[in-house]
This record gives sequence, structure tokens and C-alpha cells, in this order.
Amino acid sequence: MPWPGIEKFFVCKGSKGNNLLVHCVLCKPSTKLHSVSKTTPSNLKRHIKRVHQYKNNDFENALNDGKQNVVIKKQCFGLETDQTTKPLHQLTLERCGSGKESVTQHKLNDLLLKFIVSNTQPLSVVDKPSFVNLVRLGLPKDIKVMSSKNLKLQIEKLYLSMVDNITDTLSSVLYVSTTADCWTKGKKSYIGVTCHWINSKSFKRESVSLACCRIKGHHTYDVIAKALYKIHTTYKIQNKIVSTTTDNGSNFVKAFNTYSKTNDSDSDESDNENENVDLFDILNSTSTLEQESDTFIQLPPHYRCASHTLDLIAKSDVEKMIITNSDFKKFYRKMLGKCSAMWSKQNMSPLVAEKIHDTSGVYFKTPNKTRWNCMYDALLQLKKILNAQNGLDKINQVLDYCEIQRFTLQEIQLMNEYCDVMSPLADTLDFLQGEESMYMGFLLPSLYALEKKLKAIENEKLVYCKPLLQTIIESIKKRFEPIWKKNELILASCLIPRFKLIWRDRYNQCLAEGNLKTLFYSTETDENDTNDTTDEQFDKAQNFFCLPLNNQPKSSSADELKMYLKSPLTEITMLLSYPEVMKVFLEYNTPMPSSAPVERLFSTGSNIMTVKRYRLGDELFEKLVLLKQNKVTI
Repeated sequence: MPWPGIEKFFVCKGSKGNNLLVHCVLCKPSTKLHSVSKTTPSNLKRHIKRVHQYKNNDFENALNDGKQNVVIKKQCFGLETDQTTKPLHQLTLERCGSGKESVTQHKLNDLLLKFIVSNTQPLSVVDKPSFVNLVRLGLPKDIKVMSSKNLKLQIEKLYLSMVDNITDTLSSVLYVSTTADCWTKGKKSYIGVTCHWINSKSFKRESVSLACCRIKGHHTYDVIAKALYKIHTTYKIQNKIVSTTTDNGSNFVKAFNTYSKTNDSDSDESDNENENVDLFDILNSTSTLEQESDTFIQLPPHYRCASHTLDLIAKSDVEKMIITNSDFKKFYRKMLGKCSAMWSKQNMSPLVAEKIHDTSGVYFKTPNKTRWNCMYDALLQLKKILNAQNGLDKINQVLDYCEIQRFTLQEIQLMNEYCDVMSPLADTLDFLQGEESMYMGFLLPSLYALEKKLKAIENEKLVYCKPLLQTIIESIKKRFEPIWKKNELILASCLIPRFKLIWRDRYNQCLAEGNLKTLFYSTETDENDTNDTTDEQFDKAQNFFCLPLNNQPKSSSADELKMYLKSPLTEITMLLSYPEVMKVFLEYNTPMPSSAPVERLFSTGSNIMTVKRYRLGDELFEKLVLLKQNKVTI
């Protein structure tokens, strides 16, 4: 029977064509035969249900059990193998995937290019026989795996297309800002530049990476200035950059002080010096040509990275205080020494790491030398573990296992106070390093809020960290004092609907409102001057045709500013109702308060510059970094 399990109900007596002849056991002593198809037992089901209804459930269960347990031997019932089974075919890549799209040479090349770029694979992998055999498995003979030489050509083509697309995109943007920094890897130095702007419809920050190019020699201010200007002109954005944000390095600061658009004294002097130079001398003097080329270099206004400044406060300024304050130094060094010993043992010994994880449920975060907030995060984690239930016992178990002296109550108190004092600073630093919804107008309100939070901690009873708190407050005032006087930063904050004027005290509110009105009045005057000629021509045409003149009052940008300041709305999208305010908002809020985006670019570069990729040429390396960082679709 082709349906195992029903032998106690039916017995096969033979076959006739495509049907089987069976005898019902339940119908004995009757010898009547029933005809049933070889492919379905539906006739048998109907017979049981109609004649032996009391056995219907038993028959169904037997039929279902038989389907799961026994392999049907179709040959016993006259079924040929070639009638029921189809010949097996090996699956090919052409028939995989969607089942509709076949693999072509162009498609394979695109997939290989995407694999190499997005997964930071060595270019030489496409030449390895094992990789070629893997990709070629199931492919038609006429489709080949491209060589590394052809792969480089494809990367070049994709890079040029990316540059063209970025240039076209930036050409339609009114205001852009950039971040820049230098980076050293594998005995080579690079300068990285990222570009940022605000979408005028969604108000979200958009960005692209522009360069990660090699710098040879010392990172002097003139070398940096030339490199930046070349990058700006490559993408044709030199006249629309509102600012560039870098760290506090002296070479960057001097480059912008020397070549900034707002500083014209150097170029004027050089022009006067070259008035009477002979043409022959100009054409044959390399040094003179270099001096001439320098006069064309112009850099945008410069901002120092606020996150880097906060990092300097937390590291350099605090370290100076620790050295001079012996009481704080005594307890802080002991506490930090025990923490450092514990972190080192975790990194060096798998057994210690396993013990830490088994005891506390987590691995300890370990700080690095480049970023202070990594140290803060590591201490904050220990603080949370110590303050949790049975936390002190867990830490003591780890310290005993590592043969490190236990924390004293004074050291635990110091750790708690340190984290409490540094928490507002760490939160502000992390916030300013954001990118997607970050505006320059967030900088001053963030610093203002930071000062208020630190002053609130002054009212708490600090046993050990009063010197630390005073150092932080004084350093913030000293290092950020110049930017509190920058009118463009104040205007940027007031043009964010969340803040307007309420983030300042009453006296400074009046000053800020006056500066806003001055800005909008001057903008309106400039627009009126440019429109005077057009209005006169229009009025003459109206008089010629004897048409009534349009004497309706025009809505001014100053009136729009008043309506904006009085509006109770705080959502950023409210600016869509105030086009003149929005235009100024975009100009003043496009700059970035932090240079963190360019550091993320270097992180991608570090992943690409692996041991297997040290032989990459400088240009090819830059192309791979930018293609991956910009997530170019292939």
C-alpha cells in the first residue's frame, strides 16, 4: 500500500491502470474490491466515513502516522522511478538569489568592488586562487573574476564619480562648514577634512568626507593652509565655507590666523612688495612663485574644537592642580593606582578577566591615553559596581584574587566625588561631539548650563574634591572666555527656537536682542538697495500704462524677527514659517562646535591601513577611505 499504517483497514489485491484494487477488512465476510487512485486515498476516506463512521478517527490517525514514519516503496505497486522523480541538477549561481536575475560580468564586478570597499579587504584577495575558485563556483565559463589591476581601475572610476556627485550636491547648498585634523599612521602623516551642512527642509545635519590625503614633511602652518585650500577648491566650496573647526594645535591656529579671509594685512604687504619686480625674475624664481601662490590662499573663519578644549581642562588643567595640591594628590594617586593595576591585570591575564566577569558580571572598562572621557567611564563603572548591592564584596574578591590592596573608605568616597564633579563635564563633552542634530548655537547654552551644574555641586559637602571642582570652574571661565564675546555664537544660539533669548540673563537678553535687530536691519537695508533699481523700472512701466501703483506695505525681515521672538513655539520646524529668520539660522548654525567627525574619518583610515595594506599608495588609500566613509553605493 502506498499509504502505510492503514493495513488493518484495507488490503491491496492488485492494480488496474493508475488505480489500486483493495479489499476492506471491516467489510468481511464481503469480498468486494474497491478502486482507489495510486496518488490519493480519498476514495478510502469516503468509504470509511460512509460505511464505518465509528472507525473514522482511527483511520485518520493511522493515515497521518504512516506518512511520517515509513518510506513508500512505489516499485511494489507498478510505479516506475522515471515517472515520479525528476533528475537532479547541480545548482549554479546563475539560478540562485532571486531566481529571476542572472549573473553577468558587470554584476559580478560591482559585487566584488562592493565587497572589497565596504569590508576593507586587501585588493590582492581577488588574485588568490582559493578566492577565485570560490567565486567561480557555478558561474558560466565566460564570466571571469577581475584581477587586482582591473579592480584598481574600477576603484578609480568609482572615486571620480563620487567626487563629481559630492561637488554637484554642494553646489546647491548655500552654507557649508568643515572640520580638519592631522593624523599619523605607519610613519605617514595625513590631513583629513569633512564637510557639513544643514538640510533646509528637515533641519538635520548632513555630511561628507572630502579628503584624507598625505602630508609630507613637517605639519607647518603654511603646509596645512595649502592643503586645506587645495581641498576646498577641488570641491568648489572655497566661497561658501562659513567656518572650519579644528583642535587647539598651534599649527592650525597659526594657519588660520595667517590665511583667514578676515586677515588681509599679509596679502596687502606682499602685493606692495612685488610691484616693481622684473618679469624675467618672476618667471625664473621658484621662491617668488611660491610667495605669489601663497597670496591666493584664503581660509575661512576658524573655531577651536570645544570638545578638545573640555578634554584639555579635564586632563592638563586637572593634572596641574594634582601636582600642586599634595592632599588631593595623596589620595587620588593611591585610588587611581589600584584601579590601574586592576585594569592592567584584566588586559594581561585571561584568568583575571574571567574572574572579573564571573564575579561582577561584566568586564571592566579600561581607559586610554588619548581620551579623558574613557578614564571617566572606567571610574564611573567601578563606582556603580561599588554602590550596588554586595558591590564592595565583589570588588574585594577581585582585588584579593589580583593580589591588590583593597580600596579604603576614603578612596571610595574620593571616587564617588570625582565622578559626581566630572559628570557634567563628561556629559557636555559627549553632547557636543554629536553630529546629526548638532548646531553651533548649542555651544554657548551648553557651557552656560555646565557652569550652573558645577556651581550647584559647590553647595554639596565635598570632602576631597573641592580643589578639583574649583579648578574645573576656573578653567572653563579662562579657556572659554573669548567665545562668550563672539557675537556670531550668541546670534546662533538665539536663532534656535528652543533658546531664543531665555537662556541668558535679563541684561544679556537685551544685548542679544539688540544685536539680532541690528543684523536683520542691515540685511533688510542691503536687500532694499539691490531692489531699488528694479522697483524704479517697475514704477515707470506702471506709469506708462496708466496703471495704479502698488502701495501695499512690504513685510520686513525685522518684523519677521519680532514675530519669531514672540512665538511660543520651540520646535525647530517653526523656522519654516519665518524664511528670513531661517536663512540667517542656516548661516550661523552651520558651523560644527566639535571636530569629532574628522576623528571618525581617521578611525576608518586606521581600519583600512592594516598590516596587509601598508603597501597601498597614498592616493589609493585615500580613495578607499573616502569610498567607505561616504558609504558610496555601487
